[in-house]
Amino acid sequence: MAGNLIRNLQTSQPRGTPFDSATLRGFGVSSALAHDYVRAGWLVRLGWGVFMFTGDKLARDPSLKFLASRIPGLHVAAKTALIWQGFQQNLAHKETLCLWGNPQAVLPEWFQACFPARYSAPRLFESALSAGFGLAPMPESPDGPRVSAPDRARMVGVRRPVPSCTRTW
Repeated sequence: MAGNLIRNLQTSQPRGTPFDSATLRGFGVSSALAHDYVRAGWLVRLGWGVFMFTGDKLARDPSLKFLASRIPGLHVAAKTALIWQGFQQNLAHKETLCLWGNPQAVLPEWFQACFPARYSAPRLFESALSAGFGLAPMPESPDGPRVSAPDRARMVGVRRPVPSCTRTW
């Protein structure tokens, strides 16, 4: 029975993707059984209630989507969003990801170890603007993490709400 549970989990979860205790429970894996799988070498515990398969290398986009499910409004922003959209030609060997979200949050150590990142949560826009305005996955990965549109990504230097366009000449 336990062998079927881990086999079902391995065939349904994409490789390189972190998953949590709730996902394990959905496959009938209790906390005690998850602990046994970690001890037996089937799973690696990344952090409190977060796992991956032994031998896997975490993939960036699924890891970002996993974090976005836990941190409201999390998205790729600023310089990283511009780089991903082709607005910079000279790329650093290991670029620090710029991530933004709604609440103050701390990125987990397991994520930072694989993907150096900087997280910010200042409010940039008036509350009348929808939270998801200017955020969408990249066209080549429609199921990927949300990324700031270039105009929104350039707004990073602004540390106050952006007024509506009522400028007079």
